[in-house]
Amino acid sequence: MTGPRDWTQQGRFAPRLERASGGNSDSIEDHVFAKLGPRPRFDPVGNLEHAHIARDINSRAEIEELYDDLHRVEDGLIQHPSPLGLRILLLFLFCIEGVAGVLVMKELGLENPERSALGLMLALFIFFITRAAAQVGRTQRTTGGGEA
Repeated sequence: MTGPRDWTQQGRFAPRLERASGGNSDSIEDHVFAKLGPRPRFDPVGNLEHAHIARDINSRAEIEELYDDLHRVEDGLIQHPSPLGLRILLLFLFCIEGVAGVLVMKELGLENPERSALGLMLALFIFFITRAAAQVGRTQRTTGGGEA
């Protein structure tokens, strides 16, 4: 669709149409009507394509609401620490847990090969249990279970 002004008076068509019509503005419109036919009407009831356009125009409020939701989620993601930093911290904590497991096995009186292996397995087991508990909590939050 054209803007609020008549498209015959704009741009590169006006001089050619004036020459073709002999300078009469009424005959310019007549000339355009003869060449292109009547101006199309917007009919959402009779034309399915126009109905889709009308629906899209009317759903702008819903689109704006979705954009607001998207911006809130993006703002929340910006405030979180980076995944690389979290992985480095997790690796550091695993090393600390491994050293603590080895020291626990030393206090139990085990010798070095068994002490190191069992200490690292203890650290791995503690990380596995923590991950499993976090996974259960996450699934209960998403499904709505576990409410008191």
